[in-house]
Amino acid sequence: IWQNDDGSYFASKEKKFGYYDANGILIGQNKFDDVKLFNEGLAAVKIGKQWGFVDVTGKLVIPVQFDDVSSFAEGLAAARKGKVWSYIDSAGAEVISGKYKEAAPFSEGLARTLVDGKVTFIDKMGQVAFVTKYKEVSSFHDVSMFDTVADNEKRGFINTKGDLVITTKYDFVGPYNGGGDGLTLVMKDEKSGYVNKNGEVIIPIEYDELSSFNEGIAVAKTGDKVQFIDLQGQSVTK
Repeated sequence: IWQNDDGSYFASKEKKFGYYDANGILIGQNKFDDVKLFNEGLAAVKIGKQWGFVDVTGKLVIPVQFDDVSSFAEGLAAARKGKVWSYIDSAGAEVISGKYKEAAPFSEGLARTLVDGKVTFIDKMGQVAFVTKYKEVSSFHDVSMFDTVADNEKRGFINTKGDLVITTKYDFVGPYNGGGDGLTLVMKDEKSGYVNKNGEVIIPIEYDELSSFNEGIAVAKTGDKVQFIDLQGQSVTK
């Protein structure tokens, strides 16, 4: 079962997916071979070997014609025909021509693509925003407008201009601004801590385990000792 935010859901029956409303009433028929969740009022569906999109009434509004697609984000979806990706709008019209070997959904006005073996971020006009030297790059995904990159298996952050803002020296970095606290979890040599957007260590990288912050409090573990800490790394009683 794939449930949407409004309570509607896709469920499989006899190897086919159907679309049901929040009351469990089947909308249309069980006819899809694969599905993706709704986003921006449209959901990707697969019939046979190709993908299209249905709206919230279950109507197929973008005919099945693509070999693969992403969900819609910021008004556009990545769509592949053959080995080439392009971007389409909610009417199914191609708005950024197909020339990408890889293409991720838009976020913060940018999309990560692969052109001539290089990770290239483009804007919604299809113009190159910047090309990065990093081979492993995720997509911008939150209000921080920071993105994780990896260099020789060490991770850091770039901003939406492609500038390296937190040096690639960590074994792991979590999503920036988790919980709205302006910090990101990092790991180095099997120890965890938190840094701010300038890369400054706020919570020392000395804990065996660290949780996310919830209302300014995180759980920290060192050996057998478990404690609650605040945003300054001070031990507190909860």
